Formats: sequence, structure tokens, C-alpha cells
Amino acid sequence: MSRAVVYPSLTESGRWRTDFNLDVNYDLPLDFFINFGLSLNYDSQPAQGGDETDYIFQTTVGWSL
Repeated sequence: MSRAVVYPSLTESGRWRTDFNLDVNYDLPLDFFINFGLSLNYDSQPAQGGDETDYIFQTTVGWSL
């Protein structure tokens, strides 16, 4: 599943932000699962010393009832 959101800043003119998420879920035997996720966050005017782009990689192992 993926999702992308683009939105302007409410407090600063000309500032835009983007969030992109990608999740992949894999079912394992005995109701276990593993999930891999990637999030990309972009800010056109980051704080001083900050990066415009942030990446988040996530791995989840779980069990569903």
C-alpha cells in the first residue's frame, strides 16, 4: 500500500511539505506476518541546519489473532 500527501504550510508562505509512505506486508505461517515500510518526508524550507528530506525505514514482525 502506498500514499502520498502534499500540503502547504499554514503559517509560512511558499513552504510546502510532502509525505510519501510505502508498506509491504507478507503473511507467514501460523498467523504471523512481517511488514516492511518506507516513509519519505520533504520540507521545502527546513529549519536552519536541517535536511529537506528525511527517510524512515521500518520492519515489523507480528502475530494476528
